[in-house]
Amino acid sequence: YAYFGAPAFLSCLISLALGFGLQVIQKRLVSGQMPWKVVAHAAVFYAQMIGVLLVILEKANFVAGIMCTIQVVYMAWVVHLNLEEIREKRFVKPLVYCLSGIVVIALSCFAFNPL
Repeated sequence: YAYFGAPAFLSCLISLALGFGLQVIQKRLVSGQMPWKVVAHAAVFYAQMIGVLLVILEKANFVAGIMCTIQVVYMAWVVHLNLEEIREKRFVKPLVYCLSGIVVIALSCFAFNPL
């Protein structure tokens, strides 16, 4: 698994870094100033995604916590990128993303710690 999964996931992380960079460039071009909060948020998100690569280690039992916190960071990322829509009272899309994130966290916690 690790011989194929880790390099494939690493290539996805490279694509994710490219996507984060393009998102920062878009926000910079739209607003006319450097969006440092978006840069910081993307850096935290990316650092946690690199931590998920540790799932290939057999004794890395802390990866479940990283995966749950990354889902919280992802929900905050969705809200961060949709602040204008939320201010204009169009919050259905971010709300659906965040509610699905809560479901994913609940299912993940149950999968790693069954009753």
